[in-house]
Amino acid sequence: MYNRGANAVLNPLVSEESQSILEAVTLTRSEISQSWRWWQPTDLKTIPSCSADPTQSGPEHVQLTAALAHCCLYQTHPHLHRWLGIVRLAALYHTDAARLKQYGLTEEELTIAIWLIDRINGKISTSAPTNLAPEEAFGLEQALRLGHAATDTTLKPPKNQTDLEKPLYREMEQAKVGLAMGGATKVKEYVFESSKLPEVRGASALLDYINLKMIPALFNQLNRKDYAKTYDRVETYTVSKVLELTPECLIYSNGGEFLAFTPASQATLLAQLTEEFYAVETMTAQAVSVGEVFSLLEIRFGINYKTWENPTKQQKTPAPFSQVVSYLSQQRYRRREFNPPLKGGDDIRQLARFETFPLGRRCDSCDRRMAVVEHPPRPDEPEPRRLCEPCARKLVVGQQQRDPDAGNWFDAAAFDWKPPLSSELEDWATRFDNYLKEKAEKDSQQIKHNYLAVLSKTKSSKIRLASDLNEIGDAVMGSTSREGAFLGDATSGFVGVIYGDGNNMGGLLKDIRTPAQYHLFAESVFKSLLGAVQEGLATHLRPAWDKEGQKWYHPFEILSVGGDDIYLYVPGVAALPLAVTIAELVEKKLKEVPGITYDKPYKFEEAQRYLFKSPEENEARESAKKQSQVSLSSGVLIAPLDTPVFFLDELVHQLLKSAKARASKLREAPYDYQGGTIDFMALKSVTLVSDNIKNWREHTFRHATKNGKVLNLNARPYTLWEMQGLLSNLKEIKQTKLEGLRGKLYQLREQLSQGELAGRVNYRYLLAQSGEDKGSRLGKIFERWLGSDKTTAPWRKDGFFEQYPQKEKQEALFTIIADLTELYDFVSGKERE
Repeated sequence: MYNRGANAVLNPLVSEESQSILEAVTLTRSEISQSWRWWQPTDLKTIPSCSADPTQSGPEHVQLTAALAHCCLYQTHPHLHRWLGIVRLAALYHTDAARLKQYGLTEEELTIAIWLIDRINGKISTSAPTNLAPEEAFGLEQALRLGHAATDTTLKPPKNQTDLEKPLYREMEQAKVGLAMGGATKVKEYVFESSKLPEVRGASALLDYINLKMIPALFNQLNRKDYAKTYDRVETYTVSKVLELTPECLIYSNGGEFLAFTPASQATLLAQLTEEFYAVETMTAQAVSVGEVFSLLEIRFGINYKTWENPTKQQKTPAPFSQVVSYLSQQRYRRREFNPPLKGGDDIRQLARFETFPLGRRCDSCDRRMAVVEHPPRPDEPEPRRLCEPCARKLVVGQQQRDPDAGNWFDAAAFDWKPPLSSELEDWATRFDNYLKEKAEKDSQQIKHNYLAVLSKTKSSKIRLASDLNEIGDAVMGSTSREGAFLGDATSGFVGVIYGDGNNMGGLLKDIRTPAQYHLFAESVFKSLLGAVQEGLATHLRPAWDKEGQKWYHPFEILSVGGDDIYLYVPGVAALPLAVTIAELVEKKLKEVPGITYDKPYKFEEAQRYLFKSPEENEARESAKKQSQVSLSSGVLIAPLDTPVFFLDELVHQLLKSAKARASKLREAPYDYQGGTIDFMALKSVTLVSDNIKNWREHTFRHATKNGKVLNLNARPYTLWEMQGLLSNLKEIKQTKLEGLRGKLYQLREQLSQGELAGRVNYRYLLAQSGEDKGSRLGKIFERWLGSDKTTAPWRKDGFFEQYPQKEKQEALFTIIADLTELYDFVSGKERE
């Protein structure tokens, strides 16, 4: 299928007789589920480092050893499958054999496990247990030894062909393991196919359920008691397929993608199965998975481990395991584009096809497929909605996340497919609720502040989700009646979209040398993103009160948190402060992770355009001394509630692209700034932008003068510190006792387009018109953006104009006036009359 031709050829160490035995192995799922070997150890974090390889931490090293040893034994010695669990436990506890006793092993099993541990720890003189035949003892010991060698970072690569002939390298070259990678593609096309929030929420939840629950269930990572229905659902796919996968085989599964080890003969099967998950559960979401077979030498030293054959490329190749992952990524891309595999295979990727008859009624949601079910009308709808089955699935899942008892209309349609239980789906709001409970238990003082302060007064055990974008956008107004008011003096009726994506992820992934580091990196980024989002929501938002329904609800929607990106709907007035907080928290959390920390400081005056002598600036300068190599850039869109969802998504994508371009420029010399950036837009009208944002800004905010200069009326994108400064400036301006200031700022913005000199004159006139005291305070606010030359106010030389070149060697100036006027209505800070 999609492999290098190795899936059809098993390990050369395996005889034809052994291969036939392997094909005859038919362990049933019930036998697997009842076996103690699938118990997931709960104390891996306390396991010490291995004495043979002290450079690695305990959990990652032993888990990878267990995964590779399991795959090797399963593939090369089918007659020893009854000892798979013993080899797994010996691998997991080869640094602390005393803990094996907690599993209630028989004396025979314990003897074998301890003997294996002694052998791997260098006690060569230890005799094999008498109950094992010599060939059995050799097979068990070889599998564990090879798995341990492939995770040993102190093992040096072979330097020449003579080295490669040494017994250990020869065995590692012959031993094969599978590696599978895959996940959803074109996610936004599936999620935003409908403009209704419940369907968008349901589509996102279905993808998360597959990625975060069903795939981990394949590897027995979930508690069977808590996720019984999920295991039942997975078993309907695997009833005729035998998959021997342990929890340690799954390297990561979040952000819509997964990466996992498998026995060599099951790599293709796992890839096919995961694609089937998406096809059957969603009907229309696209997914691409590939499975390949690699030798243990390739896993440990990379695909190009024979460096002596091409010495000129030795310094240019990425880290060993990154080579393997890159190869898989190329194969996945080829499959996604419907190209044949590089080496053999005739399997063709299939897409869902739905016949639509000319006279058939189309779905009211997607308008693409034929309607097959009616959804009862809501109070604000004149008639029932006719839906196709894919859209009906999205809607029922979205509804049940808000109300577990919803969905009778779907059950009445008698579809074969049943939605997953809401208790096992674990939506993002439920995770947020659990986070709040844990936070309250850890720090009782926190209950007095922010989100927890309102929750402590509620009698409901669960706060419902928002019904639609209207509830999210109007949350500012709706919460005022129940002490949950926040930013109550700012404009309501607007929704904010935050789309964040990690910077420099690809650069770090190229340096990952081992699967254990890959697992640690993916887990650290995911936990940091989720923790930052939860903490940011709890800090800036409050539960909203539905006056009509007399219930509390969460005034936000988390569509995605995973991989290296986030996607949120929040009240428009909270969007920018929340985006800044999330990005700052991500950097704060990740700069403490080994391998992600960037100790080289950046030049504050070079990278930051906002300079303000204050304790806040001192703190920002201090944080500049230690950075995180991974940061978060975000696009933030504030728009009216009647803006189509697909249009929101298109614009916020463009804003994110602009923010990441600025972050990429700042990482270069002389700035060396590794932090996040933000680009934003506040739409007052849906029809404000008829073209892409870049062209619209060039036409609206960029003006060429007669003397060859270019005037930029905005300063976007901003760094996180600059964005904080802009929001703080707006609060100060709104609190200034200056009659008609808003109108004067709008007037000044129009006058700036007349030229550099006209802009300076009108700016000075505004300050003089404001009076000595007020004008002085207003002038000091603008001076924070001018750098060392205050005489150019309100202009400053734009050092980033090269991102938008029109002519070579053009001098460019920028000002923040347009940004201030655009955000004026969306920042808290009630004007004092």
